[in-house]
Amino acid sequence: MKGAAVKAVLLGVVLAVMVSVSGCLAMAVGYTGYALSKSSGEKADKEAESRIVDSYSRYRTEMEKTNMEREKAGLKPQPIQSFAEWKVASRIAPTVPEAAKETKEAKAETPAEPQPESAKAEEQK
Repeated sequence: MKGAAVKAVLLGVVLAVMVSVSGCLAMAVGYTGYALSKSSGEKADKEAESRIVDSYSRYRTEMEKTNMEREKAGLKPQPIQSFAEWKVASRIAPTVPEAAKETKEAKAETPAEPQPESAKAEEQK
């Protein structure tokens, strides 16, 4: 009889542990999936930014070569665009932090809309 009671108690403990850990397991799987997707997105962003910087470096090198040839020919050199100017001229979309900064700046520069007379009267009360 003692053996059956011990087995029953042990089975109850095992079942209780399994039920309580199942929620943790689901949460761990969800968090792992989220972390992996976030890191792959950041990696893609870094790779894209790296390609953009490489492209600008090639542009700058080509412009410097062109300007050397122009100077040898007695012509004025062409201006070389800054990275920001080049991105705008190349129609490269801003990165997420740049877009957020531009949005905040645009909101700060936007004047407040005039209020109707009825709203002004309510504020004065």
